[in-house]
Amino acid sequence: MLKNVKEYFYPESLNEALDLLKKKGKSARVVGGGLDIIWRSPKDIEYLIDLENLGLSYIEEDEENIKIGAKTTIGEAQKSLVVGKLFKGKLTEVFSEIATPIIRNVITFGGSVARNYPWSDITAILLTIDASLVIFTGEEKEMTLSEFMRVEIEEFLDEAIIKEVRIKKFDPSYHFSYIRFTRTASDIPLLNEGMLLKFDKEKRVEDAIVVIGARPFGPTRMETVEEFLLGKTLTDEVIGKAKELVMETVKVADDMRISGDYRRELSGVLTKRNLMRIREEI
Repeated sequence: MLKNVKEYFYPESLNEALDLLKKKGKSARVVGGGLDIIWRSPKDIEYLIDLENLGLSYIEEDEENIKIGAKTTIGEAQKSLVVGKLFKGKLTEVFSEIATPIIRNVITFGGSVARNYPWSDITAILLTIDASLVIFTGEEKEMTLSEFMRVEIEEFLDEAIIKEVRIKKFDPSYHFSYIRFTRTASDIPLLNEGMLLKFDKEKRVEDAIVVIGARPFGPTRMETVEEFLLGKTLTDEVIGKAKELVMETVKVADDMRISGDYRRELSGVLTKRNLMRIREEI
């Protein structure tokens, strides 16, 4: 338990929350859903700054983006009609496969991104669909998730608060597929792979994002495979070659759950399945 916590704050504005965060330094932690704090119970935390009163639980849309507040839970996104319009409901489907209903009602988008656990399905999914973050540092700044994952996140968030996740409203030429491989339905993934492909009128790949995570390292784009897919139609030969390329280039390792060799074989299987799923749609 958090026996060392001295004060629990409910700031009324992002400016107040940020001031508290800067003042209390590394002895403070921002609370989104709180799951990570309950699970890890860090002993060095003395101050908790809860974002409950800041109105950051929302899902909105404008002409270009779907905007998801940092305190929005995965369960809320799963039920959202706005999110359900993307990729013919496939984003909703993958959200519904993560963990259990009870946990999905606690996991927040902001918390998932801030903790950046290597096995996180949320970061792998958001990286696949090229999501952006709105960061509050005294003023609002938008940065892609790719940019965010290249900074020293813990140090960066000593003086910044994640306000919002933004997802582009992709047109029907984009197709999304995501597969998580787990020991049980509610377990963390042993490997996951997301794929976003854009096709032209001749069904040739015009743009490609391929992401593999839980390697057991964090999610990463498979740029060699992305480049290979450009300009090609998804024939059996192309799918087979893409599978081989992933297995040749993916960086995996052993952990207590499975071996790196198994992960490498699995990466090829997931690639083939994702490409075949997308081929059936176009």
